[in-house]
Amino acid sequence: MASTSAPAIYGGDEVSALVIDTGSSWTRVGFAGEDAPKAVIPTYYGMRTTDVRNESTTEDKIEDKDKDGDLEMKDASPENSLEQKNTKKSRFIGDESLHLPRSDCEIISPMEDGCVSDWDAITEIWDYALTHQLRVDPTEHPLLLTEQVWNSQENRKRAMEIVFEEINVPAFYLAKSAVCSSFASGKANSLIVDVGSAVASVTPVIDGLVLNKPACHTKYAGDYLNGKIFDMLVEQNVSINPRYLIQSKTQVEPGQPSIFKRKSVLESMKITESYHKFQSKLVLEEWKETMSQALPFAYTGAEQEEPVYEDRLFEFPDGYASVMSEVRFKTTEFLFDPEIIEEATDFRPASSTTDFIRTNEKREITMEDDEVKSDTERETTADKPLPDNTIAKTSTDANVIPSITATEAATAQPSIEGAINNEFSAPGRRPHNLGLSSLIIDTINSCDVDVRSHLANNIVLTGGTTLIPGLADRVNNDVQAALAGLKVRIYAPGNTIERKHSAWIGGSILASLGTFHQLWVSKKEYEEVGIDKLLEKRFR
Repeated sequence: MASTSAPAIYGGDEVSALVIDTGSSWTRVGFAGEDAPKAVIPTYYGMRTTDVRNESTTEDKIEDKDKDGDLEMKDASPENSLEQKNTKKSRFIGDESLHLPRSDCEIISPMEDGCVSDWDAITEIWDYALTHQLRVDPTEHPLLLTEQVWNSQENRKRAMEIVFEEINVPAFYLAKSAVCSSFASGKANSLIVDVGSAVASVTPVIDGLVLNKPACHTKYAGDYLNGKIFDMLVEQNVSINPRYLIQSKTQVEPGQPSIFKRKSVLESMKITESYHKFQSKLVLEEWKETMSQALPFAYTGAEQEEPVYEDRLFEFPDGYASVMSEVRFKTTEFLFDPEIIEEATDFRPASSTTDFIRTNEKREITMEDDEVKSDTERETTADKPLPDNTIAKTSTDANVIPSITATEAATAQPSIEGAINNEFSAPGRRPHNLGLSSLIIDTINSCDVDVRSHLANNIVLTGGTTLIPGLADRVNNDVQAALAGLKVRIYAPGNTIERKHSAWIGGSILASLGTFHQLWVSKKEYEEVGIDKLLEKRFR
């Protein structure tokens, strides 16, 4: 009598499912059923193009023997042309490998607007995370991926093709990150407020399903705050020298010029501008995490009878120390009111997109006539003195990033700082420049009357930027003042891991449920049904 094999059940006790949550700055990977991801690696990667006709330098030989265990992907984009045959592209993936200074190494992000834009790079990052960090065979484990609510249909198709045909997993599921965050908070009905590095989103979830129409997202998030912090430091004549430049430093009194020695080994290396900006961003991130604080009310700049918060001392990597007071909460105010844009800086990059995007709603947003300036007017504005005796800055074309030496990176501080500012600053004034609290209020009012009370009573804050002290109280005060007829309750976990990795934790809970095995899409079903029908039937 012929025996028939039982259908495969994925995500049970025998075989643990894998969960990957890809963010704009960090990619989180681990096993379903665990409380936290096993590995958190940067989503950024390094890219270097070398001429294979030249002999390997001493620097190359040293880099090939990295002791940190991170990965160097050879021949990232092989082509048949003669030019491509004479060049070699290498991707450097992993935390330690990414921060190692290299000549002509560009730092690139494969993400745009919170979604994947470079699939070749993200595939290598996923493969590195699974095989080198988790040390598992992905062909033996089902895989759950998270996605943003506004992710395109083309991206979903590409993700399914990669996991089944390149990573070769036996089963796959695509989950909304907002639904996963709702699971992590233990709520079936919630308003997920996710403020990450590149994107801030507000997504209503009812009975475990996303309400697509009122969901919205904006680019006024962590990277936008980095740009405002940088501007504030420039106004105080503070130069940012990243840690990779510093060999030794001498402790000085607060406010005194820094005394430090630069690394001599970097003088012969051509450090790229993108690498310098990436390292400078780490300093701004540290400042934001330790100094930034939100007021419980709107900041007006008026003098208070008594200081609201105490001053804090911040020491920069080069040893310079400064006491921070008003600037600590002045920068955070831009997150709640992006229209407070000072004339000293043009926050409109060369290639700007819609700042306020209503999910699944396409409409043309036109700029007001007084906001559209000709090239001549921009040049005139750039040379016009401002009240603070500063010169208005204009964005430059950042498509071509030249290589610079470490000495040039340190001495040519104004030009480097200008490039950093253009990289970190968010788009300028446009219609619907809503701050975080206004975005929450607008989303609740856009929902049906019957569910507004459920959403207002279950506002969940997630994302690393929401860890700014006082931010939860400020959101609570603003929403309560605007929605006086509703009971407002903010759920902001005090656990840093839970706040930063809520989408991954929710995916871990979801994939470990005993009834979830029937939701997996097997590779056999993928081959028989096809991508288009699967997306229409299973992932609407």
